[in-house]
Amino acid sequence: NRNRSMTKRKEGRELNYIKQSNAFWNWRKFQAEISHSESDLYFALLHCANGSGWKTRLALPNSTLIASANLSDASQLAKLRNKLVQKGLIEYIPGKKGNRPNIS
Repeated sequence: NRNRSMTKRKEGRELNYIKQSNAFWNWRKFQAEISHSESDLYFALLHCANGSGWKTRLALPNSTLIASANLSDASQLAKLRNKLVQKGLIEYIPGKKGNRPNIS
């Protein structure tokens, strides 16, 4: 099934778990600050993206990310997600009431 393949093209590049993981560690070499919790959330998102077959956008419930990244609550999730956005690691589009947010 093409939608469930391990890789997906985005902007002419093939994405997969290993390539994204390596890109993160290379990026981190040049970053002064990234917390363990931010890294945990990033890799929880990476895991979900891999499981989704690399959909361009992920619609995930907060409870899934809180549990996957071992976070304390939605407030911590929002704070860490915003830091990942500010660092250019993810894009985030808030969901409307009753709908899940989108992350890419």
